[in-house]
Formats: sequence, C-alpha cells, structure tokens
Amino acid sequence: MTFLIQRANIARVTEFRIGTSAFTAAGWETAFYPAVMKPADYLTYYATTFDTVEVDSTFYRTPSAATVKDWERKTPTGFILAAKIPQTITHEKILQNCDEDLKHFLETMDLMGDKLGPLLFQFGYFNKSAFKSGKEFPARLEPFLKKLPKGYRFAVEIRNKQWLTAEFFDLLREYKVAYALIDQSTASWRADLTQT
Repeated sequence: MTFLIQRANIARVTEFRIGTSAFTAAGWETAFYPAVMKPADYLTYYATTFDTVEVDSTFYRTPSAATVKDWERKTPTGFILAAKIPQTITHEKILQNCDEDLKHFLETMDLMGDKLGPLLFQFGYFNKSAFKSGKEFPARLEPFLKKLPKGYRFAVEIRNKQWLTAEFFDLLREYKVAYALIDQSTASWRADLTQT
C-alpha cells in the first residue's frame, strides 16, 4: 500500500523546470553569453536555453517597476521568474512590522503577470540573539504565514538544520508554503534532512 501511495504522489508531479539562481554571474559573459553581447540582452538570451530563473537581486531591495516590466518584456510566454523576498523583511525586521514592505514588493512583482513564480523567504542562520530556541521561530512565522495574501506561491528557506522538525513542516503544509532545500556542499546537511 505504501508503494502505491508513493507512486500516486510521483504521478502528480507534472512538470520540472531547470534554471539557475540569477542570469548573471562572474565568468558567464564569456562562458555562456556571446563575448560581444551587451548585459542588457542577457536575460533574453538566457531564456532561449532555460525556462525559469531565480532573481537574487530582489534580496537586496525591491526592484523598480521599470526593472520588473523589463524582465517581463524580455522573457517569452511560459517563462517563470522566482524572486527572493527583500532582506528588510527576512533579516532586518525578521517578519515583524513589515506589512508595508511586503505589500510594496508584491505589488511591484505583480508586474511579471503570469510569469511570476515562487517568492522565497530566505532566512539566514539565526543565532541566540535573534531566537533563543528553535520553537520561537515558528511562533513568529505562523502569524505571518496566516496573513500572507492568496494568489502567490511562497517558499521558506532556513539554515538552522536542527529547526527542521515535523512541526515546522506541518506548519508550512498548513499554509501551503513550500520548503526550499538548499544544495550545500556538505553531505551531512542533506543526510540530516532525509531523516527528519
């Protein structure tokens, strides 16, 4: 019976997308992009090979409306752009008193239209000055998740692997928020995740 359930879950996965975390990086200007190409044309060229990208620059600040409109214009129908939630929300305010920041970010990212993909809350590794225990973070996260607007796809990434508990994953599941699994160079991180 377990085998059948697992097969049924696999059957529900209808699509995989392969992309990168950014469409620019050091060395890409000669290794991936033609040497004579202008940076303004990178995203259009990128979208001829990949159908999704995660934009890292949004972590540093909400982009301008003109920038988001440009991303939308330079990508074909069916392209998906994922973006990181600004660090003001995840690192500086850590989900408190940030409703206006999130509203502004979402309104700006809405300019991507159907091309807007998951929006990632990428949290840093929290030390004891931020949260005294792993139970304090979900206590702050839950009321925030509860008031997230509908119609978006959200994901959460945390780096405190000891906080990856059944209760944490139940909380994400309850609010239909994905967990973003980071690809660390240490195999022990991945091994620990498979046993939670």
